[in-house]
Amino acid sequence: MFGSGKAFVPFVKAEVFDRLVAAAGLPDVAVPIRASGKAASAPPASRGGASGDAGAGGPGGRFKAPVDWPEIERGCLVLACAGPQESWFEAIIMYTTADDAFELQWRDWPDDGLITRHRSELGLLPPGAVQSAKPGA
Repeated sequence: MFGSGKAFVPFVKAEVFDRLVAAAGLPDVAVPIRASGKAASAPPASRGGASGDAGAGGPGGRFKAPVDWPEIERGCLVLACAGPQESWFEAIIMYTTADDAFELQWRDWPDDGLITRHRSELGLLPPGAVQSAKPGA
């Protein structure tokens, strides 16, 4: 563990990682990353995202729509501003940080790097808008 709070952890199999997360009781952890910088797998369904073809945020599935600010968690689809004087775009919450900030991935540009935004810098989509928002759409 480094002073910055980051740590060096050797690679483990996905099954071992899932068991460690379950044993630690961590409801909101980062998605494992491959060496290419792309997510190794979608977040498990019990933690806001989904794997497979039918769940929230999974291929062909729908994202979770937070109704209020405290409901924002991993797997949710929110609005985030690209930068000063820029437009707002849909982004997927990938994981949270300790200071009430979130690591996000642009929904329409998944190959771009993750961005960090504080809860107060996010926007909620109107009710019903998420049902038609599908990955890659």
